[in-house]
Amino acid sequence: MKNSIALSAALALIPGAAFAGNPGYDLAKKVNDEASNYIGSTSDAIMTLYDGDKVTVEYKLKQFAVEGTKDNGNTTKSLIRFLAPADSKGTALLTHEVKNGSESRWLYLSETRQVKQIAGSAKSAAFKGSEFSYEDMSVDTLDKYEYKLLGEKTVNGRKCDQVERTAKYEDSGYSKSIVCFDKENPYIDQVEFLDNVGKLVKVSTVGEYKKVDGRWRSHFSEIKNVQTNKRTTLKGANIKLQQKLSDQLFTTAQLQKD
Repeated sequence: MKNSIALSAALALIPGAAFAGNPGYDLAKKVNDEASNYIGSTSDAIMTLYDGDKVTVEYKLKQFAVEGTKDNGNTTKSLIRFLAPADSKGTALLTHEVKNGSESRWLYLSETRQVKQIAGSAKSAAFKGSEFSYEDMSVDTLDKYEYKLLGEKTVNGRKCDQVERTAKYEDSGYSKSIVCFDKENPYIDQVEFLDNVGKLVKVSTVGEYKKVDGRWRSHFSEIKNVQTNKRTTLKGANIKLQQKLSDQLFTTAQLQKD
């Protein structure tokens, strides 16, 4: 997830010449490069939903991803499967994202045992009642934005460079986002999301970075809706890279095998 453990990694690579001289793009590409060449990954996560300080539900998740390559049509594939609580066990989200191209998502609800394709116009819809939208969970994002360097900021004691990021695709739930790229290491410290009338709606804070196979990976993130005071945290564990995962795992037929 890129604005979270899995969600904060931008996985797409495109020729840098098209963005030559754009320091905002250069910062985004450094994070992209750090997140790339993982082949396949698996991880465990706990996703907790809060209304103010009150926990409303806690989900146990298993996450899988394979990187887009020429061998698989440059399609990054990810799968999030719910393990608990019992009434959500088996629910799963499958995402296929083609580099420089389309996104397809399918949601399997264990209670109905049906697979539903998520329309592109539903990007801003909430995922499983959390503060993460389907758009927030996109991972193949580098080439889908325009970038503008704004200046410096300190977030939780970390100095970072602020970059304004504007989506080039349709149906975005945000007018723009402000990304804070860490000055010392190639990762993201914070993202501020502005709604379609230009008001701050959500703030995502990313932290607890640790090296996994020599690459930085976040083990904790929080996304808070400042307009409703609701928030969602994602705490990761057992992150493994360089995993060989079967393409069969990332099919709609496999979704129903809970």
